[in-house]
Amino acid sequence: GNYSTNKFSRTVIYLICLFPFILGFFIPVIYIVNNVFKTINVIDFSELLNLSLNSFFLASVSSLIIVAIAIFFQYIKKISKSKTVFYLSEIVSLTYALPGAVIALSLIIFLAFLTKLIGISIAFGSLVILVYAYVMRYMAVGISPLRSSFDKHPETFDDTGKNLGMTNFILFKKIHLPINKSAIYIAFILCFVDIIKELPITLILRPFNFDTLAVRTYEYAIEEMIAKSSIYSLIIILLGAVLLIFLRRQTAKIDAVLMSSIEYQDLNIPLVKVFTPKYFTAPYSFSTSIVIKNKPEKIDTLDIGRIILKKV
Repeated sequence: GNYSTNKFSRTVIYLICLFPFILGFFIPVIYIVNNVFKTINVIDFSELLNLSLNSFFLASVSSLIIVAIAIFFQYIKKISKSKTVFYLSEIVSLTYALPGAVIALSLIIFLAFLTKLIGISIAFGSLVILVYAYVMRYMAVGISPLRSSFDKHPETFDDTGKNLGMTNFILFKKIHLPINKSAIYIAFILCFVDIIKELPITLILRPFNFDTLAVRTYEYAIEEMIAKSSIYSLIIILLGAVLLIFLRRQTAKIDAVLMSSIEYQDLNIPLVKVFTPKYFTAPYSFSTSIVIKNKPEKIDTLDIGRIILKKV
């Protein structure tokens, strides 16, 4: 059928698509920016910087730990084929279904029981407990993109590496880490954006005299000082927006590489990947970056998925 539309119809369609964005993001941000300009003379910029650093520190450390654990689980699951690791990974992901307040209160009850059991006082309000709660809450966020990335790559990657004498560590370092790099960035960014705006866990488990942007926004908002809370909300939005723009660029790169691979393979143009000449010696070179030969020619290749071994 003919689905062409005239200029007026396209304009209406664009406006309908923009409607949620305008109501859900654009208008609130304009309102927040307006409040910031109204209260700019009373803003304590030293406190703002301190709260921003606190939020950035917590989100960065927690996200790094989450991504490291997620990579460990996914790699062990891939090379071991263990049902135990598989079910353990799935169980860990279930914590995302729990509200933050439930996790925080559960930790307090558990630590109180542990203190009574061993007779040693355990400080509830500590950064270690707070980071641990973040890791429990958002582990599923970090695991999801990494699981998708690891599952996409065929088993021939591992088989070929082992045939070339690679240990599990070298296999991870030389193959799985580079080809899953974009997924690692995506997992980190998603965790960071979620954690930097987390309120219930932070409010319950934070140390004394330790606040974040989300906590200070809540404190002003609950006292009906909306204008004063705007600057803290704006910083959260800006940090999240910058990282989400970077995330969009990463996903665009992945799409571009996949489309290029499909296009060139359809044209029967040899794809050569040179990965680590130091490790892979003649008669084979190994690669992760696509190199397109100007003039297609017949070469001996062993196609193992997206990676190709080329006889030299």
